[in-house]
Amino acid sequence: MARRVQLAREVAKVKMVAKLPLYRGDKEKERLEEVGKWADTEGIDPLFARSLLYSVIGESCKQQMILKDSCNGEVTVHVDKESWHKRLRANLIELTKMWAPTYDKEYGKEFVSTRLHQAYEEEILGQMVESLPHHEAIVDLGCATGRVALQFGPRFRQRFGYDVSPDMIEVALRHAAERHNRNVYFEVHDIEMGIPLANDSVSLVVMNQGTGSDIQNISGLLAEIERVLKPEGQFFVSFYNAQALAYRTFLPWPLTLAAEINVNENYLEVHCKGKIIPVYAEAYSVDKVENLFTGRLLSVTQVSTHPTVGAILPNDVYTEQAVASFVERLDRSLALGDAYFGAYIVVCGVKNRSV
Repeated sequence: MARRVQLAREVAKVKMVAKLPLYRGDKEKERLEEVGKWADTEGIDPLFARSLLYSVIGESCKQQMILKDSCNGEVTVHVDKESWHKRLRANLIELTKMWAPTYDKEYGKEFVSTRLHQAYEEEILGQMVESLPHHEAIVDLGCATGRVALQFGPRFRQRFGYDVSPDMIEVALRHAAERHNRNVYFEVHDIEMGIPLANDSVSLVVMNQGTGSDIQNISGLLAEIERVLKPEGQFFVSFYNAQALAYRTFLPWPLTLAAEINVNENYLEVHCKGKIIPVYAEAYSVDKVENLFTGRLLSVTQVSTHPTVGAILPNDVYTEQAVASFVERLDRSLALGDAYFGAYIVVCGVKNRSV
């Protein structure tokens, strides 16, 4: 059933592109008649068989209509990899333009698990900042409005933030000016092209909120992180988890995440102002992520996945504070376990001294 609903959503995209109606009553009637005849030959009550199929068809049509409403009937079905990536890239720029003015106040506002995960990441980053042997520079890759660099940057001599979105960088620069922060540098830059900083100059590199999955040439970017980090400098990199509990089963309610990975097609469905916008993202397993660091001077010190249970529960669960607190504690305890079912894979590590 989960696979059928997933396929029904993909079919809906094709129908919308071709300007075909989602519901075809004559076709559905024909299928119901066929299953009734089949049931009769098998000694099953035809009405019972038809009622089962009718429920299945009804759920599929409902999911198709939900998808159509969420994207205003505007979808793009990718034909080849290159054109699809170009479309996803254009979607990213469109998305950031829409989000930038209200990103800090509204992103994750209606999605409890996203807010809880932001708090989880911030706790880890705080611990990393305290444990660093030096505080030369912090670099936030895919910095959006500069939250990480501005929040954790005061401990560092310099702060850098790079993002492909001019609109996000404009907001980040405004935030820095409003706070009268010095030695803060936000720049429009595609990190797929590398990191424009000197060798061995950075104490902490951050790619949070699944940004590692957004990079097509992740191996090349990790080489850049290795290059710019000072010996004993640390890194924090986050990926979307292909093995997350949230993607292992069909749920009859929306996930409490502001962005959901399509593990089959390698794109991210981002909820933005009542629309769902697909952007490029690749889902990873923990094993695949750990293999990315093999043979480098970058040693992984901690791998966690988060949130696990919270991501699959409906928003209504969180209306009771006692329940919400319990779920948060449960996900914290599961984060460092060996099941790895959380929505995000968070990798922390250090650059070793070369031999």
